[in-house]
Amino acid sequence: MPVRALLRVLPLLASVVLGADLEPADLLAAGEKAGAARDWSQAAEHFQAFLDSYGEEPSLAEAVARVKPRLALMRLRMGEFGAAGELVSECLSAPGLEPSMRDELSFWHGILLLKMEAHEEARAALLAYFQAPEFQTPRKVETILLYGSTFALENRHAEAAAFFAQQSSRLWQLDREAALRAQVLRLHALLATDQLGVAFELAGTMRPHVAEVTQLVCLHSLLAELGGRLLEAGRHHEAIACLLRVWPADRLQRHQARRLQTLRLELEALEQRPGSEPLAFQKRGVLARAERELRHFAATADFDLGVRLRLGHAWLGLERWHEAALVLEAAQELPGTREMQAQAGLAALQCWQQLGRQDRCIDAAQAWLKRFGNVPGEFTLRVRYLLAQAHYDAAAFPAAATAFDALAAESHDLAPASAFLAGMARLMADDAAGAARCFRDLLSRHGGAPVAEDASYWLGLALSFDREYAACRDHLEAHLRRYGASARHLEQAVFRRAYCRHALGDRDGALGEFEAFLRDHPGAVDADEARLLCGDLLCALGELDRGLASYRAVSTGPWFEPAHFNMGQVFKLRRDWDGLREHHQVFLGAHPHSRRLAEAVFWCGQASLAQGRPEEARDAYWQAINAFGNEPAHHGVEDVLLAMARLYRGETGRLELRRELLRRRQTASAAGQRTLTARLHWLEAQLQPADRPRLAQADFLMAASLLDVQRQNPRVIADCADASRLAGSKMRARELYTELIRWHPRSIEVERAQAGLGLLAAAAGEAREALDWFTRCDKRTVSSGLRALIRLERARLLADLDRPQEAASLFRDLLADKTTEARIKAETLLAWASLWEKQGEALKAAALYERVYLGHGRQRDLAARAYLARGLALETLGRRPEAVEVFAELVASEALNGLPEQAEAERRLQRLPARANDKTPS
Repeated sequence: MPVRALLRVLPLLASVVLGADLEPADLLAAGEKAGAARDWSQAAEHFQAFLDSYGEEPSLAEAVARVKPRLALMRLRMGEFGAAGELVSECLSAPGLEPSMRDELSFWHGILLLKMEAHEEARAALLAYFQAPEFQTPRKVETILLYGSTFALENRHAEAAAFFAQQSSRLWQLDREAALRAQVLRLHALLATDQLGVAFELAGTMRPHVAEVTQLVCLHSLLAELGGRLLEAGRHHEAIACLLRVWPADRLQRHQARRLQTLRLELEALEQRPGSEPLAFQKRGVLARAERELRHFAATADFDLGVRLRLGHAWLGLERWHEAALVLEAAQELPGTREMQAQAGLAALQCWQQLGRQDRCIDAAQAWLKRFGNVPGEFTLRVRYLLAQAHYDAAAFPAAATAFDALAAESHDLAPASAFLAGMARLMADDAAGAARCFRDLLSRHGGAPVAEDASYWLGLALSFDREYAACRDHLEAHLRRYGASARHLEQAVFRRAYCRHALGDRDGALGEFEAFLRDHPGAVDADEARLLCGDLLCALGELDRGLASYRAVSTGPWFEPAHFNMGQVFKLRRDWDGLREHHQVFLGAHPHSRRLAEAVFWCGQASLAQGRPEEARDAYWQAINAFGNEPAHHGVEDVLLAMARLYRGETGRLELRRELLRRRQTASAAGQRTLTARLHWLEAQLQPADRPRLAQADFLMAASLLDVQRQNPRVIADCADASRLAGSKMRARELYTELIRWHPRSIEVERAQAGLGLLAAAAGEAREALDWFTRCDKRTVSSGLRALIRLERARLLADLDRPQEAASLFRDLLADKTTEARIKAETLLAWASLWEKQGEALKAAALYERVYLGHGRQRDLAARAYLARGLALETLGRRPEAVEVFAELVASEALNGLPEQAEAERRLQRLPARANDKTPS
């Protein structure tokens, strides 16, 4: 019955029971008024008062039956679920409950049972409600979610996952937001039951709708967990795909906060609509969970770091070291615990080491130690070990030895290995004595360690490398006795023992040991070297045939070429010129790309010359040039070309060679043989007289225009680049230097390219760039002449940059170095004197100028400059008689005739007085 009809009936009922007393009507009216005003507490008080006073009156039974459901709703809206539960059950069991109220209370009944953790009963109630025809669509959606949640609450996750999978399509049709919430619940259930494959597929289907998910933080936390679980299962590709979908924490928090604000607005709208209280209750539950998840997430500082660590380790699992290194290196900068950051940095280090990027490994390790050096545990120890290993792998052996020494001196599990590698680093740095000390120390301190046997073997080799052959032999004897036939380095130790006997001059004994070694270990690593040494010993003992047979047994490998050329020496000793020529011709046919090509051609030519057939010798050289001259990567051709001059003696021979070069160059050019043409131009430049540099530059420039820089001999590239720089073709020179460094980074000519780039920068006024190039060159150059040149240029630049102390230090070192050429020393004195003059120290400058022409008079141009400069310095000091004397010496020097400084000195003499008291102005 509607409320208005009930109010009309109540006065009549009251008049029958209570006479004129209208209190029941007043109570009901007050309750309805409070309910309409959404004052649930006041409404509940009035309804409860009515039931307390009149609940047992038979005449008011119909009114009581209508009030109880309303009181139940008020209790529910106030959250008094315990008090409401019994009323709801009573109302639902009573006949005649109006349909709308039955629908409302049936939904609440399921929720109340759920809160009481009566999950089976809750499912039954929710299913009964779902099957009723009067349900509302929003409540239908929530009923499905609540029904599935009961399984999860009972830890029956497999059933929860199956239920949400079954209801997925229905939920998508009914409500998209609720469907996504159901998918989050399903993902949780799948993870709880370890259904990783299904979970991964589900995550993929949700990817386009991620931003719409209400519990966004929960979803991404589950994705992060799924990625970690896939990683643990070794499913690295899936783990990477999953972890890459996880948003960063700040983005998650921003989006979740906006989603919560939207949810609050939806809840406010629901609360304003009568009859939406169950949905509002459910929405409040969703909001409370999402807020709780966001608070918990915000308190987790290492979410991003954890995700990136897992992603990095997934790349590691695929051995994708570069991707892993980049991810882990970035991860250590993310917020989180220092231990996790340190772990990320350590893993990145290991990746750079796997990639062979020792430069990155060294930089990263040093930065790690500076930042995390006080992190407890083994991380610091491992990073120090990796740093030492990186120095070793980068061939920085002194630094590696120092680092390993520090580790070996401490007490930990890595100490024996560190001591061993300290010895190996010294051995690689050619400090055999220092290596031997390290190995001895290791054996005395860690004799039972697994590396002790290796240390014992390498101690023997260190003694051998230090030419302590007798000590080495004795040690290896003891080593073989101790470790016996099961020794790890048995074959190498036996060979080295025989080698020491050979080095001690016992030819017969060494030969016997080598032959025994080859008999017992024919497939050993050192077998070919033993055959080569046997050949040498047999030849030295006069058994040439047996020696040749031993050499021939070396058919492949690194010892083949030494054996081949030693065989050639046997043919030479026998004066078997035909055999010598044929021997090397066979080699040229079989090994056309050998680095010893020029040597083989040389011996072919020598055999022909010994037989008085010079034309045949020339033909051998030209045949090699014709065969290989147009192959850019065949770097032996340049040596053959340079050796050609020896076959054309005297001025007539040189002229004939030039004509032949011109003819062949024209033929090669017409045939489009660019590389051969370039090489012939290069040889012509090499053959030009030293006093005609312009002609040489012209030929070098012609060669430069034809170079295949990527493949051609870096020596030719460097010569052409230098010629281009000296000829003023600076752009071409810079291009050639740069390309040489790019394509031939390990060639010795790189130092020339670096020096050339420095000289170009200095000429262009780019002093700091020039200093950078000179510094790089100085670190790697092995040529004393080039080192002196670039140090002189560095000193000049430092003087120009007002850094006189650094410049003077370099000047001093150049003059003290005995390997510095005379001309460089003279230029150094001139430059240092100029620096003194700039600082107002003309007397010191004059003394240095004097050293130039007294000590380096053969450098005519520099001596003339020094004479003139000293005279001018003395003038500046007011010592005119001495200046006149210097200028007079310069004018009188026959060795300096024709130089412009001599003419300037004559002009100065005409203007200067001959005596100190003469006041004629200068």
